[in-house]
Amino acid sequence: MNTLIGETLKGRSKAVLVEDDAITLSYRTMYHGFKGDKRIPYGSITSVQFREPGWLVGYLQFSIKGAIEARDPLQDENAIEFDKPADKFRELRDLIHAKMAAATAPQASVSIADELVKLVSLRDQGILTEQEFASQKAKLLR
Repeated sequence: MNTLIGETLKGRSKAVLVEDDAITLSYRTMYHGFKGDKRIPYGSITSVQFREPGWLVGYLQFSIKGAIEARDPLQDENAIEFDKPADKFRELRDLIHAKMAAATAPQASVSIADELVKLVSLRDQGILTEQEFASQKAKLLR
């Protein structure tokens, strides 16, 4: 388990709650007070842009599936700006990259041979009739 899970990171005008399956952006200023919270599942995040704070403010900007991306990260509702130290935000970026990679990892596929073995077992147990077995077998072998 990542140490950030359950933690709230405070930025300049927003805070981000780190959950196991999503992040939640919350506005911290009265100017944005009526916007409410925005929960973003990790599977919806397509990219993360990170800028280290230096002379200028740092930020994490999230690109979301189906969302129109704002040009200016400081005006983007899917971004959080922060000052130094940036260690926790760097850690959050790495966590999101890991969650994105896990979400897009190929799933183990079941082979046709494994499916045939299951069908034979179901037929032998009397769960499938010979006709149902033949029909399902034909579907698999197409």
